[in-house]
Amino acid sequence: MRIDGYGPWTQTLGDDREHRLQILQSQLYAHLVDLFASQNGVVFYNKYDEMIAVSNGIPLSKHREIQRSVAQRFPVTISMSVGVGETPYEAQLKASEVFNEVVQRVAEPRSLLIGETLPEFDRGLVKIVHFDVNDFTRRWTNTQSVYESARIVRRLYYELTELMLENHSLLFYNGGDNYVSVSNGLPPILVEKLISSVDMSMGIPLKAGIGVSRTGRKAMQLATSSLEYIREGKTQSKVHVLEEL
Repeated sequence: MRIDGYGPWTQTLGDDREHRLQILQSQLYAHLVDLFASQNGVVFYNKYDEMIAVSNGIPLSKHREIQRSVAQRFPVTISMSVGVGETPYEAQLKASEVFNEVVQRVAEPRSLLIGETLPEFDRGLVKIVHFDVNDFTRRWTNTQSVYESARIVRRLYYELTELMLENHSLLFYNGGDNYVSVSNGLPPILVEKLISSVDMSMGIPLKAGIGVSRTGRKAMQLATSSLEYIREGKTQSKVHVLEEL
């Protein structure tokens, strides 16, 4: 999802605009998260003017309704391009390629909705990994300045992003010391190896809950439940999986 003509539109607001843009971006994101969640989808920031949704099970007609809701509520419109793939990286790549083909023909598309969804009888599967740092508050938040602890969060985000991309997975920052990856095709044993790699290279211990289901929202719920299972000490493993197929 991309805000249409965002750059030129921001310049119409004058120089005293940055606070207004921050408000718009946060309100638009919250609105899209709410709308997609109501359809059992999940939304992540990509850039502040772009977002990525896991929309398994949501037909294009519902995507159009979400676009209309944005146009009615905000001073901007959004375009959407939908892709399907065996891996999250492949799906977003297809969505990006289709969108870029249109942009080459139409300089500033508005309320564009293109691409493909899975057939209604085949919603596919969503696998989500919810990463969390062990004892981050005790190790860093309570021992360093707020800026230094946030710098560690950003360094870890970059490291995990690169590692997950090598495995055709997408990673998003989810607040605090939490990261969420859409990771179809990535087996739990590889998640364990990634966690060990980060611990060895950065000295940051991680745990990860994995959820697998037919929709993004349910997979996210199961991933969080899996993480809580580890936090509560119900397993000594660094990785736990819950599935609801």
